[in-house]
Amino acid sequence: MRKKVDERIRTLIENGVKLRHRSLFLMIGDKSRHQIPNLNLMLKHASLKPSRKILWCYKDELEISSHKQKQKKQVKKMIDRGLLDPELADNYTLFLATTDITYCHYKDSKRILGRTFSMCILQDFEALTPNVLARTIETVEGGGLIILMLRSLPSLTSLYTMVMDVHQRFRTESHTQVTARFNERLLLSLASRKSCIVMDDELNILPISSHVRSIQPVSLSEDLEGLSERERELQDLKEQLREAFPMGQLIGKCCTMDQATGVISFLDAIFDKTLRGTVALLAARGRGKSAALGLSIAGAVATGYSSIFVTAPSPENLKTLFEFVCKGLNALDYKEHLHYVVIQSKDPEMKKATVKIDIRKQHRQRYIRPSEQAKHAITQANLLVIDEAAAIPLPIVKSMLGPYLVFLSSTVNGYEGTGRSLLLKLLEQLQSQTTSANSSNSGRIFKKIELNESIRYAPGDPIESWLNGLLCLDVAKHIPHISRLPDPKKCDLYYVNRDALFSYHKEAELLLQRMMALYVASHYKNSPDDLQLMADAPAHHLFVLLGPVDETKNVLPDILCVIQMKYGTEAVKKLTEYYEGKMTHFAEEDKEGLEEPQTGLTEAAEKSDVTGEHTCMVLKEISSNGIEVPEPSQYFRQRFRSLLGPCFQKLHCKLAMSIIAPKRKFTDRTPGPSDDEKRQQEKLLSPYDMERLEDYTNNMVDFPVIMDLVPRLAHEYFQEKIPVTLTAVQATILLCMGLQNKDLTSIKDEMEEERVTRESILSDFRKVMKILYKYLKNVASKQTAATTPRLKQIELAPHSRSVDEDHSRSVDEDLEEGAREVMVHKYLNYLNFKTKFITKFSRFYETKG
Repeated sequence: MRKKVDERIRTLIENGVKLRHRSLFLMIGDKSRHQIPNLNLMLKHASLKPSRKILWCYKDELEISSHKQKQKKQVKKMIDRGLLDPELADNYTLFLATTDITYCHYKDSKRILGRTFSMCILQDFEALTPNVLARTIETVEGGGLIILMLRSLPSLTSLYTMVMDVHQRFRTESHTQVTARFNERLLLSLASRKSCIVMDDELNILPISSHVRSIQPVSLSEDLEGLSERERELQDLKEQLREAFPMGQLIGKCCTMDQATGVISFLDAIFDKTLRGTVALLAARGRGKSAALGLSIAGAVATGYSSIFVTAPSPENLKTLFEFVCKGLNALDYKEHLHYVVIQSKDPEMKKATVKIDIRKQHRQRYIRPSEQAKHAITQANLLVIDEAAAIPLPIVKSMLGPYLVFLSSTVNGYEGTGRSLLLKLLEQLQSQTTSANSSNSGRIFKKIELNESIRYAPGDPIESWLNGLLCLDVAKHIPHISRLPDPKKCDLYYVNRDALFSYHKEAELLLQRMMALYVASHYKNSPDDLQLMADAPAHHLFVLLGPVDETKNVLPDILCVIQMKYGTEAVKKLTEYYEGKMTHFAEEDKEGLEEPQTGLTEAAEKSDVTGEHTCMVLKEISSNGIEVPEPSQYFRQRFRSLLGPCFQKLHCKLAMSIIAPKRKFTDRTPGPSDDEKRQQEKLLSPYDMERLEDYTNNMVDFPVIMDLVPRLAHEYFQEKIPVTLTAVQATILLCMGLQNKDLTSIKDEMEEERVTRESILSDFRKVMKILYKYLKNVASKQTAATTPRLKQIELAPHSRSVDEDHSRSVDEDLEEGAREVMVHKYLNYLNFKTKFITKFSRFYETKG
C-alpha cells in the first residue's frame, strides 16, 4: 500500500542538497531497511546527481546478502514465508541491483578512509563505537544522508540500558554493572539538532524535539553562476594563475580556497631551492591535506627536484597523496608509462599500496618506512614529505629532519585523535630553532599553514559541529588560558559525578569539553573511544582539581589538574586523602580494589607505537590494613636491570640511572667483608676470572678479554652487593657498558653534556674495573689461594719385585706407570702455559685474526 511521505523529510533532504550540508536520520524498527530505497529516491530527485555511491556498514552479516545471485534466492524465500511484501520486495531488490553499494564490516572501517559516499547506512547499533561512528560519517559528502538503523524498542529511553558490544571490555571481576551514559548523551544530542530526524520504519516522525514541528525550505545566496563567495574567490584565483607554470595547472586541481593557498605556500618553498625550509600543514580531518601535498610534490618534480622521499605511518595512509601526485603530473602533461611509472609494493601486508613513482629525467620519488634507520636512507634527499606526522613517534620524526626541504602535515583534531603533541612539542621546537624569512640566511625558514574549509561539504555543516561536540573532537578552544595561577594549597579536589557530567546539560558539557581539552593537550594521542570509556566503564572514577571558587559568580572555575604542572602534586595528595577516608566517605564499590595496596613502579618493555617511549605506572601505598605487602619497587628494579640489555638498550642512560637510583657512596660502611659477602663473591668470579680482571686493570689485555665479566659485575654493583664508591660518570659508564651493551659512540652522544670522549670513557671504565677488582681481591684473596688447583706431587719410591700374589708387579709395569705419570705432568704444564699465553697475548691473536 502506497503512503504519502511526510514533507518535512523531503524538505530536510532538499535543504541539505542546496546548502551542501549533510542530514541524519535515525530509523527505529525491524523493517527499516525497506525504507532505504525511498530515501535514496528522494535524494536522487533533490540532487540530480547522475551517479551516487552508498556505504553500508554492519557488524557480522547482512539480512540480505551482497552477492547478486544470493540476493534473489533470499528475497524469494522471504516472500514465500510472508516476511516481505512483494511490492516492497521489487522496490528493494531493484535498489540493490542498480545502486553502487560498498559493504563494510565495522572492524574493517579503516579501509574506507579517504573515500566519499552520498549515503552512509549504519546497522547493528550495538556494535557502534565512537571511533567507527566518526570514521564512517566523515566519508559522506555535502548533501548526503547518514542513516542509523535500530531494532524495535519499547521506547527511546531503552537506549539508556542497551548493552553495547564494547561494554564487555569495560567489565571487571569487581565491577560488572555498566551504565550506558554515552548512549543517553548521544540521543539527547540528536534531539537538539535541526538536521536530524528520528522516525520509525514507516517514515513516521517521532516528536522528540520541537524543531521537527516545522522544517522550512531555505534560500541560498549565490551569484549568477551559482557560486558562493569562497567559490568565487577560488575561481578568480584559478583564472589569474592559468598561464603560470606549474602553479596554474596545479591550482586548477584544488577544491577549496584554503587548499589552493596551502599549495601556493608549498610551491613558494619549492621555488626557493635553498633547501633550508620547513613547512607544516595543520588541519582537521577531511580538509585536503594529503591532496595538497601530492600536488606540491608534482610541482617539485616539474621544478627539477630529483630525489623526493615520502613517509607516513603506513603506505595505506599515502593512497590519496600518490593519487594526487599522478593527477598533478597528468595536469603538467606527464604521461603514465611514458614519463612516469607507478610501482606497487609486492609485500602482502601492504596490500599493493603504491610505494614508488619512477619518473624519467633522473627524478625519483618513493615511500620509506618511518623508523630509526630511515634517516640514513634520506641523506641524499632534496625534499622529504612526512604525512600524518603526529601519528609517527616524535623521536623518529626529529631524527628524520635534516639539511633538505621538509614538508609536514598533521591532523590536529578529528576522529583519529592525534592529540596536540605535535603542535605543542615538535612545532614549538622547530619555531625556536629556526629563523624567519626576513632574518639571517644562516638558519632554516619555518612556516605553518592551517586549512579550515572542508573538501566534502560546505562550511557550517551541522553534522560536523554535532559530531565535534558529541565526541569532543575540537576542544582546542577550551584549553584554559589562565593569566594568574592560584596557590596550589588553596585548590580543592572534586569527585565528578559521571551521571551529571554526561547528562548533556549546558554546564556539564562545558566541564566535559574542558576536561577533554586537558587530556588532548597532555597526551600524544587521543581517541573518541576514550570518551565512551570515561562514561561507561564502571571501574573508572573522575577527579578534577579546581582553584578557589567564587560563589558570587555563576561560572565554572578552570580545571588545573594536569600532571605536567605543579598542581599534579597537590591533586595526588588530595586524592590520597580521599581514598584514606580523610576527606569524605566513599562508596563501598570504591573500597574494592584497595584491599591490597602496593608501592612501586612498573614499566612496559615495548615502546609505544605513537610516542616511541615506554609507559611507566607508579603505585602508591595508601593503607596496608594489617596486610603484609611485598616490596614491588625492588622487584621492579631487579626486572628492569635484567631488561636493560634486550628491551631498554636505547633508553637514555640518564633516564635509566634515575630509574635504578643506585647508591654510589658507601662512606658509612664498616670495614671488612662479611662471611655472606665472601660466599657470594666466591660464586661470582672464579680464580681464573680474577686473573683476567687483574690483567685488564694492569693494561695487559683489552676489553674483549673481560667482556663476559662486565655484566655480572654491573648487576652486582647496582644491587649494592659490591659496596664501592663511584662517581656519577663512572656509574653511568658501567651501566651503559655492563647492562645496556652500548658502544662507545652511543655513550659519547648521550653523555654530551659531560664532554666525554671515547678515550676518557675507556679510561674511566678501566678505573671502575680497578676499583671493583680491588674490592673483590680483598674479599676473595684467601679463597682464591685455597681453591687454586695445584699439580699433584709425584713421590718416588723404590721398586719392589713382589710382596704377595695379589700385589705382585713386574719392573716393566712399574716403568710403564711412571711413564704415564710423566706424560700427565707434561700435559698439565702444557695446559697451564696455554691458558696464560692466550690470556696475556690475546691482543696479538686478535690482530692476527
